[in-house]
Amino acid sequence: MTKTRVLRLSANHPSCYHRGKLGSIVDPFLTGKIAPESLKKFGEIAVNCLRDDGIERPSMEGVVGDLEFALQLQESRNERKSAIGGTGDDDAVDLQQRRAEF
Repeated sequence: MTKTRVLRLSANHPSCYHRGKLGSIVDPFLTGKIAPESLKKFGEIAVNCLRDDGIERPSMEGVVGDLEFALQLQESRNERKSAIGGTGDDDAVDLQQRRAEF
């Protein structure tokens, strides 16, 4: 990923997060693979890490804890789907569909 693309993503992410449009900046590879609650948590983590005032940003320990929680959300959704015989993808965020809404 180029430096320009990273800068653009970091500038646009908080706006997308607050408008509920994270699907517009998430890698298409994740389409149908990430649980909505997990995506929301990842967005929250990123917004907090991008705060202008460093004192308002989370500690690395806090980031790790939040990432572990996001993973638990994803794994929990996957386990629920497996228990009922699904693939775990049917209620995941369909990012391509969301992109079409933007």
